[in-house]
Amino acid sequence: MRLTTILGKSCLTLLVAASACHGLHQQRSPLPEPIVLIVRNDGFFDVNVYAMPSPGSSPVRLAMVTGSSSATLRVPVTDLQQGYVLVVRCHAIGTRYWWTSPGVTVDESSVARLDIATDHDGNMSRSTLYTSVSTTTTIDSVSRAGRAPFVALDDR
Repeated sequence: MRLTTILGKSCLTLLVAASACHGLHQQRSPLPEPIVLIVRNDGFFDVNVYAMPSPGSSPVRLAMVTGSSSATLRVPVTDLQQGYVLVVRCHAIGTRYWWTSPGVTVDESSVARLDIATDHDGNMSRSTLYTSVSTTTTIDSVSRAGRAPFVALDDR
């Protein structure tokens, strides 16, 4: 009888532990959505754009943006540095030049923007990476608050 009681309590303990683990597994939140990066390449050179997941790691190629064009990229959260910091590295194809941006902190309410400015040699030292507020997010948050969005009128 004593062996049956011990086995019963052991099975009950295992069942409770398994249920708790299963509950924790179900409560995990999915990875956040990728960050939107809008790239504007004002130069002549095609440019490879990379994300730098950590300071000492190898760059992760995001896309190639042709000269005098724009592209909208989605950067996976796994390609951001700790604290949701985006750092990009660019290489003007056919040149010796690389440019690494300073880090910018991004979140779901912002859009990252990369303006690539190259000179006649392919040097990108005048390029900039910055964030701006997402228009869609702003309108959504205002709508949820129950207020009409602000509309600027032209003075003409």
